[in-house]
Amino acid sequence: MRVQRLDGLELDDEVVRRITQPIIDALSLLGISTRDEIIAAIKGVYMWKYLNIFQSIYGMDLQLLKYTNLSTTKSILYLISRILIPFGHKKLKSTIETQEWRSLHRHHLKKQVVRIIDRLETLYDIANIGNHISFISGGNFANLTERALNLNVKGGGTTNVNLEFTQRQLVWSVMTVCIIISLDFTNMEQEFLHSIITSRSTLQSRQTADIPLGDGVESCVVCASKNITVAYSPSCGHKYDYSCLINLIKGYTSCSVCKSKILSIDRV
Repeated sequence: MRVQRLDGLELDDEVVRRITQPIIDALSLLGISTRDEIIAAIKGVYMWKYLNIFQSIYGMDLQLLKYTNLSTTKSILYLISRILIPFGHKKLKSTIETQEWRSLHRHHLKKQVVRIIDRLETLYDIANIGNHISFISGGNFANLTERALNLNVKGGGTTNVNLEFTQRQLVWSVMTVCIIISLDFTNMEQEFLHSIITSRSTLQSRQTADIPLGDGVESCVVCASKNITVAYSPSCGHKYDYSCLINLIKGYTSCSVCKSKILSIDRV
């Protein structure tokens, strides 16, 4: 059972990594850097769901393992211990390094805080090593959170789950979510531009009729047609027929001629 529990912990980390990575990559394209917050939020929702429904988490549930004495209070404390405390600790360590608390005078309050944190980290490492040795030697608690909350685990019987099945299960269940999330974020900007063009076209068509442009107007840069009835010009200044522009932004968000990013679209 101990090997199954260690495998379960590794699987949980892999699930969270595969779910959060596409979201982090997508948001980074928009200039949003909230990696730690995203991981903490998704991991919290992920663990809370499994703890309340299955009395377990994904990796343990795949191995038919469950907590026998898990209550709502213990579930909340479990999330605080496994997610909020590590998240707060990482943010505090980042603040200490960026603001150079260690270089302050030894009597400064922030310097004292650094010393306390260092001592707590040392005690935690010692306790974690001791708990791990106890666990692999026949103990019942895989981590300090389970020991502090006195969470007991029972198996649901003999499992025939091998490594190949575990990998396939992980790929099919997690990668499906990742693909859907990635597609949503990838299409967000394109759908936004499409909605702008559609709304402007509807408004303009109600006010004025579609009048062919004169000879002085450039032809469409895509189809080379000079009889443009509904012409649009992106921020770069090139002229597009409405249908050509729609087809363009369905696949790209940059001008097909100058390759500059399309920031706005106006009707000529």
